[in-house]
Amino acid sequence: MSAPALQYSLQSIKKLTSYLNSLDTLPIKSLEEEVIGVRKGFQFGFDNTKGIFTVRVLTDFLCRAETSDPVKLFGVTIQFDYLFKDYEGIVNQTEEHQVNLPDDLLITLMSVGFSTARGILVALTAGTDYQNILLPLVNIQEFKTMLKPPDGKSESK
Repeated sequence: MSAPALQYSLQSIKKLTSYLNSLDTLPIKSLEEEVIGVRKGFQFGFDNTKGIFTVRVLTDFLCRAETSDPVKLFGVTIQFDYLFKDYEGIVNQTEEHQVNLPDDLLITLMSVGFSTARGILVALTAGTDYQNILLPLVNIQEFKTMLKPPDGKSESK
């Protein structure tokens, strides 16, 4: 008998926060002379009673990232709510309220969120000084690395 398969669908996408700093207000002379970096992060949550798994994608474009006070150009936080069906026995919550998901599923959900964020950022920056700065493609290996604890030990997400 095969293992039960988790079914899920994207229930909603919400832009929670965004900012777009005017170049006139920033301590930079020319955007073309700056090295622009992207800081990305993810937050996860699970409503065990409704079967809703939430992924928040946090993205900041900045320059002078190596300094203690990087210059933030623009950014966005987007929330994706996935409705899980028949998740009992596949998605488990620990006593510490952490959720155990298969890494491949989590990487897929992160990838969908990150790719969708790219389109939202294009709409946010259209017609601005930042319109030609794009969210780079990410190798899924980077998402896998993000899921590993710093000491290399296996732990729940």
